[in-house]
Amino acid sequence: MAQLVTPGITLINTMTNTILGPDEVVTKYGVPPELIIDFLALMGDSSDNIPGVPGVGEKTAQALLQGLGGLDTLYAEPEKIAELSFRGAKTMAAKLEQNKDVAYLSYQLATIKTDVELELTCEELEVQPPAADDLLALFRQYEFKRWTTDVEAGKWLQAKGGKPAAKPAAPAAAAEAEEEVEAATALSAEHYVTILDEATLLTWIDKLKQAPLFAFDTETDSLDNISANMVGLSFAVEPGVAAYVPVAHDYLDAPDQIPRERVLALLKPLLEDEKVLKVGQNLNTIAAFWLITTLSCAGLRSIPCSSLTFSTAWLAATIWTVFPTAG
Repeated sequence: MAQLVTPGITLINTMTNTILGPDEVVTKYGVPPELIIDFLALMGDSSDNIPGVPGVGEKTAQALLQGLGGLDTLYAEPEKIAELSFRGAKTMAAKLEQNKDVAYLSYQLATIKTDVELELTCEELEVQPPAADDLLALFRQYEFKRWTTDVEAGKWLQAKGGKPAAKPAAPAAAAEAEEEVEAATALSAEHYVTILDEATLLTWIDKLKQAPLFAFDTETDSLDNISANMVGLSFAVEPGVAAYVPVAHDYLDAPDQIPRERVLALLKPLLEDEKVLKVGQNLNTIAAFWLITTLSCAGLRSIPCSSLTFSTAWLAATIWTVFPTAG
């Protein structure tokens, strides 16, 4: 994604809460945004199946691009490569020539297309007044109660040129109960944490041990319990207080994470303690997955929910709020 950065376009890494502009791209990758595609073409990226040139790693790719320029320049002036001051410079021209097809294939694979023709015009992509009644039907279907109330009241629709949707008459008692649920589900992300180090994880394990009940879920790369690999876990101990532990997020800007095996080893005593009550959705699926990972999970309490599966701490906290006393 860094190839898209310009003075007017920046990237936000939501895992580390950092912003990358042109200068930050150079600091992080050693090359400016306009050479990121060449950078990936040379060194490859296994997470996106970009092969790259065999024997060219990050440092070598940086030296080539900083010394001479992009891929086209390297192949146009191969005799200058030997003059660069990096290990293996004298034989690099021959290596690049032998893998020219792979290099340009990698360049093509690494390129994010920005010239795709669209059937819609720019004018048609402008924000239109919301279709309040259609939106209300969806919110009611998926039981988004607070958003349903907002649409009915026109709180944010009127500001965008829409009209409030028709609100059905409701008994006073039902209206009061709905207001209580809405107040309970008005969550803030202020106390949501992404756990990237062992010290923070241990602090959260202590917090989970002391909680009378906590909600949790697992994020996997497949719905098949047998072949699935865990990529993260989420926990919530009370409304608005939750954490997510990534263990196998694999992409170019992914932060360092605690190894999955270490996370499971630290959580094993807690998850297998039947005295510590846990609440969650699809617990049969989760319990089956734990068995595959040689863990058992005790003290489980299931809750009713829609067919939607929560996979982050935000949704785990939401479900905790809506069903705080479910058994």
